[in-house]
Amino acid sequence: MKYLTFIFIFLLYHTAFAEFQIITLQPDLVTTQIGDPITLTVQYDVSNGDSTLQGIGIAVHFDSDKLHIAQTDISNLFSIGLAGVPLIREEGDNENDHNEKTDKVIIFFWSDFFGGNWPNQKLPLELAHLRFTVNKKYGNTAINITPTTLSNGYEFQGTSSQINILKIKGDINSDGILNIKDLLSLLNLIGKI
Repeated sequence: MKYLTFIFIFLLYHTAFAEFQIITLQPDLVTTQIGDPITLTVQYDVSNGDSTLQGIGIAVHFDSDKLHIAQTDISNLFSIGLAGVPLIREEGDNENDHNEKTDKVIIFFWSDFFGGNWPNQKLPLELAHLRFTVNKKYGNTAINITPTTLSNGYEFQGTSSQINILKIKGDINSDGILNIKDLLSLLNLIGKI
């Protein structure tokens, strides 16, 4: 019992006094239709307001069956300390966001390599805009954030974005396109009545 009490007190103390690097995706809830673009803002903040850290690396996880993004769809990048261009690739074995449906990541890394003075800007700060296109599958999906690198002494806090993809009204054959095939499907259904 003493051991459990010690663990509880340790965790309570650790949580109460921990400092966080915070990444949020905004908006955190999007309702859209197949084929429509959605734009999310990646925002950075620090729980204690310190804007003079070593930097941060993040992975943005998404389900490529439902969403698509190209390198040209990443804009308004905060350039101070940005290490190269963001990399879009398959999710690696050690990049787990605990969502079996996400299969791709966008990797970002910002740092002050020489002075530990990143981002040296007023917080909160916009890091990037991500413009996804909704593929031809409806349903719900999530875009998640995990850390790849954190500043010394900091933990991570991230807010994902939930995407609700609605079926297009009149898309009778559920192919994600409203076209003559839907009219033919409707006529076929009427003929069976």
